[in-house]
This record gives sequence, C-alpha cells and structure tokens, in this order.
Amino acid sequence: MITAPTMAKVSDSGARHVGISDPGEQALSRFLTGLLGDGYAGEVAQDVASRLVSATDNSIYQVLPAAVLYPRGGEDINRIVRAARSDPQRPIALSPRGGGTGTNGQSLTRGVVVDVSRHLNRIVSLDVVGRTVVVEPGVVLDQLNEYLKPYGLFFPPTVSTATRATIGGMVATDASGKVRIPIHSGRVFRFEAGHRSDLMSATIPI
Repeated sequence: MITAPTMAKVSDSGARHVGISDPGEQALSRFLTGLLGDGYAGEVAQDVASRLVSATDNSIYQVLPAAVLYPRGGEDINRIVRAARSDPQRPIALSPRGGGTGTNGQSLTRGVVVDVSRHLNRIVSLDVVGRTVVVEPGVVLDQLNEYLKPYGLFFPPTVSTATRATIGGMVATDASGKVRIPIHSGRVFRFEAGHRSDLMSATIPI
C-alpha cells in the first residue's frame, strides 16, 4: 500500500496522533472550539478507529485525517466552513466524504474529513413532471433509484459501486453525467440543473 507522508507526535497520555504537527494541533483545537461554539449539532470524532476508517477509500492510498465530522444538516456545513476559514493564517483543510468509493483518493486528507453519509442522506422532494429530484449529498445511488422506480424514473449514471456511491460524491468526482456545478469562494449554495440556489441539497435531472 502506498501511504502519503505524515507527521507524528506522542502526547503525554501516550496516544499517537498522526497527520498533524504541533501548530496544526493548535489550529485544529481552535477550529473545533469555534465550531462547537457556533452551535454545530453533528458529531466530532478524533479517535483513531474513526480516523482510520476515513483514511482509505477505493484507491491504493492511505492518509490519516486529524478528525472526522458528521454534520446533521446544511447549517452544520455552513458552520464547518466558517470555522475552517476563521484563521486566515492557518485555515483548516476540509475534505467532504460520501461512500468512500473514489479510486483516486479524492476524499483523503491530513486535515478534517466531513462525512455526509451518516446524516445527510434524505431524499427531499420529487418533481415527476419536471423529472428532477432534490436530494442531500449522502443519498446512495441505489437508494435513489429504488425510490424513483415506482414512478418509472431512474438516475442514469451506472457505476459498479452503486450500493455505496453517494450522489454528492458522484457529482464531486464527475461520475454523474452532465450536471453543472457553480463554485463560488466563501459562499455555499446548491446546484439546480445549472442554476445556483440554496445549500446542501441538489436538484438533479433524471
């Protein structure tokens, strides 16, 4: 297995922290303190087991993150981004993660993994006439197509990891067909068939 270079430290308690240096640990602590102070409602995992789960995907790489976040809603995503950008001198690297099915290490980071698969996995609404469905990024492809099946509809991209691949991850890695994603530094909004709108749900053509 090919591993990315990491930095290691042994704390007074003997616990081994891999992937973040002393200044980085201080920045991480400030980030998490600010995040929780801003009303973040999701979970924060810094234990080795949780970090190891997010250290690999479907690629040959292994990169141990400093922490893993499990946001509960769109506003939690806003809070995470605000906290990560609060210190311009030492911003926190964020890496969104869905099903971890990427083959090029796209979701791996030595910073903070934002796992949307645990809570952001709801199908919000369906427009049968317009053939669009609004989903959260953690919705799995097979889950979506099972929901659409009674209406005679399906989300066309076919991937071998359909039982695990999330819609958010498919869009992020260009494995979802011709869907345009507006990107704007420092702001968040959803993509809607090529038009910018709100946050953390996606309207996709089916």
